[in-house]
Amino acid sequence: MTQDRPGYRFPKSARILNSDDFGALLRSDGPGAIRLGRDAVSLCAQAHRKTGRVRFGFTVGKRNVPLSVDRALVKRILREESRQTLPALRKDCERFGIGLDVSLRFRVPLRTTGARVTLGQARELVRRSTRLCLSAMRRRLEGAARALDGA
Repeated sequence: MTQDRPGYRFPKSARILNSDDFGALLRSDGPGAIRLGRDAVSLCAQAHRKTGRVRFGFTVGKRNVPLSVDRALVKRILREESRQTLPALRKDCERFGIGLDVSLRFRVPLRTTGARVTLGQARELVRRSTRLCLSAMRRRLEGAARALDGA
């Protein structure tokens, strides 16, 4: 039995669960919107006025990752990287007086069967791409906060 360690959980309050919220986030293009992509992951974020509230949503499509086992692995890695970034991201958002909704999407075909890519290479690709996206987003937070204040 594993212990419930609060520092290692990805709390429900930090997840986007409602499909309407997901849709609104993906359609957002106003002030405070951040869109970027790095390697295999794309990120869409929207700043809002609920200070310190940071939520994440993850999308891994069947077209890009056909095997459900591989989709689960990719989502697990996306969640893990996001969970590790969450405390610092909350501090940044509180400092700028904003909240943030973030969607991470795996956007390239991944084939772990056959000779295309090994499981270890796939894991490293997802980790590296996610870290690059999240760090680039953190650098753009101040601009998003200013745009939201100016609106």
